[in-house]
Amino acid sequence: MLAKSLIKRMSVTDRSFVRDGATVAGALTGGLAYFNYRERIRKNFLRSEAHYRFSHILENCTPWKQMYFTWFRMP
Repeated sequence: MLAKSLIKRMSVTDRSFVRDGATVAGALTGGLAYFNYRERIRKNFLRSEAHYRFSHILENCTPWKQMYFTWFRMP
């Protein structure tokens, strides 16, 4: 209530200054909130993808038999 009565007493240029400042502050706050929301969604997706990959059974795919004596056959 006090802020409303103070704004009513201001001149037109001061009112526009307060309005523009509130608009910029609101836009910056909204942009920061949206950025944090998108980061949270991205990290949640990456976390769920990691859980999905970790749920698979591991299988050894290193080619030890093929690599064992390759130095011996070098020309």
